[in-house]
Amino acid sequence: MTTVPGLPAQSIFTPDVQRPPSESADAPTWNLARLVAFRFALIYFGLFVLTTQMLESLFPLPGLEVPVLGVLPPFRGLILWTGAHVFGISHPISYRGTGSGDKLFDWVQAGFVLLVTIVAVTVWTAVDGRRERHEKTYAWFRLLARFALGTTLLTYGLAKVVPLQMPAPFLSRLVQPFGSFSPMGVLWTSIGASRPYEIFAGSAECLAAILLFFPRTTTLGALVALADVIEVFMLNMSYDVPVKLFAFHLIVLSLVVLAPNIRQLGDMLLMHRPASLKPEPPLSRTPRRQRNIQITLTVFAAYVLAIGVRGSIKAWSQYGGGAPHSALYGIWDVEQMSMDGEAKLPLLTDSTRFQRAIFERPEYLTFYHMNGSQLVFGASIDTVAHTLALTTFGRTKATYPMTYERPAADRLIIDGTLLKHTLHLELTRRDPKSFLVENRGFHFVSEFPFNR
Repeated sequence: MTTVPGLPAQSIFTPDVQRPPSESADAPTWNLARLVAFRFALIYFGLFVLTTQMLESLFPLPGLEVPVLGVLPPFRGLILWTGAHVFGISHPISYRGTGSGDKLFDWVQAGFVLLVTIVAVTVWTAVDGRRERHEKTYAWFRLLARFALGTTLLTYGLAKVVPLQMPAPFLSRLVQPFGSFSPMGVLWTSIGASRPYEIFAGSAECLAAILLFFPRTTTLGALVALADVIEVFMLNMSYDVPVKLFAFHLIVLSLVVLAPNIRQLGDMLLMHRPASLKPEPPLSRTPRRQRNIQITLTVFAAYVLAIGVRGSIKAWSQYGGGAPHSALYGIWDVEQMSMDGEAKLPLLTDSTRFQRAIFERPEYLTFYHMNGSQLVFGASIDTVAHTLALTTFGRTKATYPMTYERPAADRLIIDGTLLKHTLHLELTRRDPKSFLVENRGFHFVSEFPFNR
């Protein structure tokens, strides 16, 4: 903290002291170009935050899920109408959540927001012939942009610091041929296999978020954010990850936050000329009210961080690396199999013969046929009675009671009726740590490249 005689103490929690805009000697000139640019950014990103997942990151509620307003009335109807009547899309547009941010609905929604923004800015500029300055509105828009970008990066960052977004390779991944991976699967698995890198990447996103929350570190935070989201965007583009549209918006929003200091950054970093960064505009003209606002925002930032950390830790124990494993956890190779009393040889041409079984989550069992196809069942295991109840999925569920024996830690025998066939299976457990991707580890000294 620094103290200047005659001025109140300053820290990262408060912006530099400014006189009111009308009295400021270096108040920016609000020419037509700046007015149009500001109004465009205000309306476009205001609507984008309101109608996308950014709203949930901005206002997290413990135990509650903030809905994505873009898929709810009235926005949904307006977006679907725009797709049909403006963009000429004749077939139905699905707005159901699938985990993809690049659905046709998302692209039409971006087009809808863009069209509304163009119309609104045109009308606003035509009506406002006086070319007013919008200093107060601009200050609050800066706050929205900083916190919307920061809370979004914090959400994604914490999902990597606590490795959730890209989990360690599942057992099914360890036995999947590399050639059958999708590009996104390659990216997810490679990052998930390196927990330190994932934590580092998440820490960089969290750092950008925390810096964005405070006025005096906003520009540094925006620079870190820009580097983060450009990398994310390139990965999404290179590995066909369906979050390209959203990542692009994060790049533009980072540039919007940086915009007031672009020239100063160019002077310092490119021209090696001395320059002073513009401070964040005050949200109030009175120092006391400004200080109270900053205290409130700091408490809010701490709340968002606490909720994010709490949610990530809870998710880690529910479905992440700390989630419970099946009582029969492991990759089990089927050494012997008989169906209806007939021995089944391990022939690749036999589509009914099982090659392996994978127990990972407590409630699932996956059988793999010799040709690589999968058969997934719900599983309920009683470790006392040594029973295994397998349930099919779909409209007509059927449950098949089976029994199992485990004469040794790496041996399993399963008997029972499954899909109208009497089965006898003898399986051997393969240690997941036997896979090179799991046991290679890290080496400071390597005499030769170990590229397998």
